[in-house]
Amino acid sequence: MELQEVARELLGGPALWMLLSYGRVMEGARVGRYVSGLPGDEQLELARKLSRGETVPVHLMHRHQSGNYESSSLRWEGGNLFMVFADREDPA
Repeated sequence: MELQEVARELLGGPALWMLLSYGRVMEGARVGRYVSGLPGDEQLELARKLSRGETVPVHLMHRHQSGNYESSSLRWEGGNLFMVFADREDPA
């Protein structure tokens, strides 16, 4: 609970909710897992990276359609999450 409170302070409630509800890890040892299923310290590290302006390998599944294999990374700026694709950025 404390870790989520710190993450909420870093990103704000709506962005943290999107990250935890729809975020899916796209590379590394935890590929394919949802952010909500990661250990709390890893969730917090993702929030910290986002709050520093880093792009993280997390795809938000809230707009995913079956058969569409396009994936994105995630970036946070000015209180908003952005899905970073190879050719564009879309607000989450």
